[in-house]
Amino acid sequence: MQRKEKAEYLGQITNAKPDKPYQYQVDPQKLRGPLLKGNFGRSFCTACGRYQEINTDILKRLAAITKWQPLPDITNKYIELKTCFICDDRPSGIEIKDIP
Repeated sequence: MQRKEKAEYLGQITNAKPDKPYQYQVDPQKLRGPLLKGNFGRSFCTACGRYQEINTDILKRLAAITKWQPLPDITNKYIELKTCFICDDRPSGIEIKDIP
């Protein structure tokens, strides 16, 4: 994937500041929109302000980090991250919250 295509797909990464978590607040309207096929939830990063759709693979990766057993049901919920996979190599501050 070329750099320009990658930037369009992921968004600009220049605004990510992993050392300043909780600088962005979640917008409930962005959590309620339709999901792409194969995805069943969303996550929100408080460090970079990105919304990402969650599929089974991503949920398993997050579950491995947090040691969730069994995989949680995130119906009508979202996952809030202190830092995400994009703005930091390893997500942190992972919480499951109800959609406001």
